[in-house]
Amino acid sequence: MSYVSGKDLRLDVKLVVLIAIIMGLLVAVFCHWSAQTHQEQMKEELVSQARGFAQQMDAVWKFVDVNQDLINYNFAGEFEYKQLHCSVAAKSVAQLFSANSNYDIHYPRINPRNEKDSPDAWEQAALERFAEDPAATEYYQLTDYGDSLSLRYCAPLRVDEGCLQCHGSPAGEIDITGYPKEGWERGDLAGAISIVIPAEDYINAYSQALARDVVFFLMIVFSALAVVFVAVRHLATKPLRSIADGLEHVGRGELNVKLGASQSSKEIGVVVSAFNDMTSELNDLYANLEEKVESRTEALRALNDEVLRQKESVQRANVKLEQESAYKSEFLAIMSHELKTPLTAVITYLEALQSSHSSLSEEDRVIVMRCEANSRELLNIISNILEVSRSQERRQRMNWETVDLFDVAEYVLSELEPLARQKSLSMVREFDSGTPLVYADWEKLRHILRNLLSNAIKFSEEGESVTISMGPMDDENPESDGVIIRVSDHGTGILPEEIDGIFDRFFQVRSSNQAQHDGTGLGLFIVKEFVELHGGSVSVESVWGKGSTFTVSLPSNMDKRVSS
Repeated sequence: MSYVSGKDLRLDVKLVVLIAIIMGLLVAVFCHWSAQTHQEQMKEELVSQARGFAQQMDAVWKFVDVNQDLINYNFAGEFEYKQLHCSVAAKSVAQLFSANSNYDIHYPRINPRNEKDSPDAWEQAALERFAEDPAATEYYQLTDYGDSLSLRYCAPLRVDEGCLQCHGSPAGEIDITGYPKEGWERGDLAGAISIVIPAEDYINAYSQALARDVVFFLMIVFSALAVVFVAVRHLATKPLRSIADGLEHVGRGELNVKLGASQSSKEIGVVVSAFNDMTSELNDLYANLEEKVESRTEALRALNDEVLRQKESVQRANVKLEQESAYKSEFLAIMSHELKTPLTAVITYLEALQSSHSSLSEEDRVIVMRCEANSRELLNIISNILEVSRSQERRQRMNWETVDLFDVAEYVLSELEPLARQKSLSMVREFDSGTPLVYADWEKLRHILRNLLSNAIKFSEEGESVTISMGPMDDENPESDGVIIRVSDHGTGILPEEIDGIFDRFFQVRSSNQAQHDGTGLGLFIVKEFVELHGGSVSVESVWGKGSTFTVSLPSNMDKRVSS
């Protein structure tokens, strides 16, 4: 079996199928609506009939009740009970009526004198409804009765004046029929008239009517589909097929195809005219096509040669830039190294001068101390410049080893002691004994702590304190995989608008004493880069005028470090 996709079907077929689907849905909706409508109509008709029967039976009951004296008294005026009271008359009439029809009529009571008057479950529900609601006048439902669907209808029978003779007070006294009285009063529920009307005939009539309606509707639908199919085929499908054939010829290179004028519709005529104009223009274009192609090819060739020349020029420029960048990095490295060597010697001489000449005056000691502090600051700046110049090499080579952060911190603090002593700063250590060892590059950790602490010292006022704290990342679990390092000061702080750029290259914060705090703007940039090389992160919290706290998070697990 070959499969035909939707795109292979003709327009007229698609349109007819679409209309057929829509009509099918309309037929389904119509059938559902018609079924509901006929059912409601059937129910109303059955209820109307049941009401009529109930009124007729009630009339018989009242007629006998009103004429009891005429029935039971003879011409001599003596009472002679004839055994014909209202209940007997109504039930006899109902029995005669039911015998000649398929209706079922009887009179159920809650406490019947006769077992035949006992209510079934449905009638019991009706009697309970009438007892609860004295204003209720009927109770009906379309339900199964026996083997067929039927309308069950009940109307209440209330006690009136004529009923009291046999059913009134005193309760228990034997009435003329031989039964004890119930002690009822006017308005009490005496029972009900129950009528059952089979709905089979109505259902059959409804089904036949529905079938006729559906057949008639389908005939109209199929007729409309046939008309639409013929119209669409003549007005659209055939003209479009002709246009498609013309396009196939054009696709094969036959540009002199002309379509005849179409009388199907104005729109198709416009398309045909546009097609003929298109083929005429294609003929004109094709006549000059080879000349234009040759001209464009020559222009493209020239453009391609120019692109190649520019590409070679860009490559030469890139090589030159790479060489200049290499020269710059090499120059910075050489200069930094050459500067570090004599500067380190100066610091060594100054340390020796302080330790060996105890006879120095206080003023001389201050001068020597300041020289040493500034020399160390200059050495740190040169080290930062050297590290930036080695950026690529730094990424490629990491000297991993197990490091005790306390040792690194103490080493850096001893280096920076002259700077702190120069400003009379106290260096506060808050080291948690549960801080784990880390797997890291010792020298790069030293740079991280030195830059953070030197910044804290630089921006602190004289006589204040700088705090460095270390501990496990999770205080409740000292063996957690990571450490937290915090460096806090009480200096000038950082403006809120400068927080986002604080770790950028060459970024310098503004302060009330900018000249005192001049630097390269590379320290925090190197801190961030070295921390990220270790797979960690760095952040800052600062309040302008009150100080800053830098927080470094480092993982300690070796597997994580290697994967980072």
